[in-house]
Amino acid sequence: MKAITIYDYDSETDLLSFDLIDLLLIMSTHITSYQWKLDQVECVGQLAGDIHKISDDGRLIDTETLVKLARGIDQTIDGEFYGYIEDSSEPKLCIRAVDSSAFDIEADNENIISLLRDNFSRVDDIYHVPNEELPLTPGKLQSIPLTPNGTTDHRSLLLRALLL
Repeated sequence: MKAITIYDYDSETDLLSFDLIDLLLIMSTHITSYQWKLDQVECVGQLAGDIHKISDDGRLIDTETLVKLARGIDQTIDGEFYGYIEDSSEPKLCIRAVDSSAFDIEADNENIISLLRDNFSRVDDIYHVPNEELPLTPGKLQSIPLTPNGTTDHRSLLLRALLL
């Protein structure tokens, strides 16, 4: 799976300039037949209660239903949206809201990643490093370059801090 993080901000509000509905509409031609499982979703808006209930129940919904619900959301704070295709036990797409600061997207379909890259300006690759390759030293936070330009991914630093 390819993975990216998107963090386009609105300079006037200092909030993300997009939300779940925007991602779904951009990907719409690729996800029409997906079934979605929502996990630990936190959001605000007119239909937030409906999304929270579906997330808590763990039932699958189709893309059309997810789009209708996403239109009634003002802000997605946290949560994971797993997209499955028919007869698949593993998700083919994951949209992850990260503390109102970014959305991470993992997709089997590289066309989805390309579409998102073309529609947003602040997009970084997410690199997965197996746990056994992380040089963690108990009690000491270490910086590991994880992005193409050699900078350190802030979420990986936070994760390592939590693991220590």
